[in-house]
Amino acid sequence: MGSRRYARQSRSVPLCGAASLGATFVGAATLVGALLGGALAGTATASAGDTPAPPAVASEARQQYDAGTRAIAERRFLEAAIHFEAAGTHAPHGAAYYMAAIAWEQGSRPDRAADAYARALQLPGLDEVANERAKDRIRELEKLLGTLAVTGPDGWRVQLDGQLDVPLPARVHGLPGLHSLHIQPPDRPVAKREVSLTAASTTELSLTDADAPAAKVEPAPPPPPRVVRVEVVREVPPPGNTRRIVGAGVVGLGVATLGAAIVTGVAALDARDAYQVSRTRAEYDHVRTLQTVTNVLWITGAAISIGGGALLLWPSKPSARPSAKIGPGSVALEVGF
Repeated sequence: MGSRRYARQSRSVPLCGAASLGATFVGAATLVGALLGGALAGTATASAGDTPAPPAVASEARQQYDAGTRAIAERRFLEAAIHFEAAGTHAPHGAAYYMAAIAWEQGSRPDRAADAYARALQLPGLDEVANERAKDRIRELEKLLGTLAVTGPDGWRVQLDGQLDVPLPARVHGLPGLHSLHIQPPDRPVAKREVSLTAASTTELSLTDADAPAAKVEPAPPPPPRVVRVEVVREVPPPGNTRRIVGAGVVGLGVATLGAAIVTGVAALDARDAYQVSRTRAEYDHVRTLQTVTNVLWITGAAISIGGGALLLWPSKPSARPSAKIGPGSVALEVGF
């Protein structure tokens, strides 16, 4: 079963052996029947080997090929060429690129046609007649076009002016003039260089590693931000010390008040002796005033002294020790009670 399938997939496909590429298509039905001739009738292969492409890939290739045949029947040649090349990209087969070449020629794109013919000759699927016709068409087209023969490391691909992407070695074509060649190494960024093509002339180009920039090495990510914990401790005098200081001040004020009371009391006694001699109303009032002031000073001084003594002698609690912690994006204040 496996050997019969491989024979069916890899057989040569007769393609328009009797059709003249220079003539206008007479009828869509006749053209498509002549070009198909059994191409891609079997399951498309992913390469020239005997490993079939996955069913989804083969189905997509078949759909693109059918879309190309419908477009070419309706004389939408450029659209047809795009479909045929898409079919060849999904499942490489000479028939797909051969059909694309014919469509490009009919769409007046000789450069794209020459590339498609060259790609068709690199792949299996063409019979001897189609193979010879493809070679003849390339020779005729290269009389009008400039040819670039590119060689280089294995796995590299090139693309001229955004046209067909082909592996090396390759022959790509363009109208005479300046063109942009895109160089696509498998493990490096795409490089670009300008090339000049001359009609009916072949320019040889050998690519080396120097023609493609080395892959950029991404710098190592910076290390995560280092978290620094700073503990700020501010020594706060214990509440007991402050209270004792205030208490000592209050006691001092009380003692001073008591001292004033003593002075005023002595003055009151002197005034009383003077009154006993003069017996006047004024002396009497003066004695009474001094006595009142003396009493007030005694009471006030005693009260102040007692309050200051309490502040000075009252036992204190352990002092609280606040601290601040600084972290990434935050500041915290810790206070113990």
